[in-house]
Amino acid sequence: MLKVILKESNVAAVSGSRMVKKINAIKGKMPLYKFIGNIILSKFFNLLYGTSFTDCHTGYWTYNLKKIDKKFFLKADNNFCFDIDMRIALCKKDKKIKEIPIKTYYGNERSSTHFIYAVRFLWKTILNKLISIN
Repeated sequence: MLKVILKESNVAAVSGSRMVKKINAIKGKMPLYKFIGNIILSKFFNLLYGTSFTDCHTGYWTYNLKKIDKKFFLKADNNFCFDIDMRIALCKKDKKIKEIPIKTYYGNERSSTHFIYAVRFLWKTILNKLISIN
């Protein structure tokens, strides 16, 4: 399926969205704070960048290397926030990112990185909009 999508005209990346069908996120036991936070931060991103993503916080990505300039990768964070940097860079260059619905299941794991990721996402979203970084 991904090969077919990536062969579509000008698709630079595909991201898996837990939030296309929000009921799937709830059925997959997404914690309420993640569910609400994802909606708020995705709407904020969409407002700033004129996009309509349903899930700006997914880690499920596939990139079409034929459609993405190598410098995007070189400028992106080499750690925790790579996907944030790539989403911003692709949006700023009007590259097409296609979302596909994915099912997800949340176990009992606990992590403080969710809050850190959210803060970094917010910071990078605002900073990149105000200052042309990518």
